[in-house]
Amino acid sequence: MGKASTHPNICVMECSNAVDLIISNKIVLPGTRRVVSAYVLNREREQVETYRDRTVVLATGGAAKVYQYTTNQYISSGDGITIAWRAGCRVANLEFN
Repeated sequence: MGKASTHPNICVMECSNAVDLIISNKIVLPGTRRVVSAYVLNREREQVETYRDRTVVLATGGAAKVYQYTTNQYISSGDGITIAWRAGCRVANLEFN
């Protein structure tokens, strides 16, 4: 985590899982299609929370859990790729993931 955890404009959320992104056109907001907020599962409180900000960065790691045998951590599940795809991002070359 290093410098990111001390930066005033970055919120690092541990014990949380992004569930989905909320896209402007899905909630009928005018203007360009964009990410406006995210649903996040707070595992400590056991509830889904909504977070809104001007910028969303998905730093989710890989997807090794999709394979039967892996030396990577169990949490490397590929959820971030799925969330980005559902939001409209192009996904390609997953065989190199």
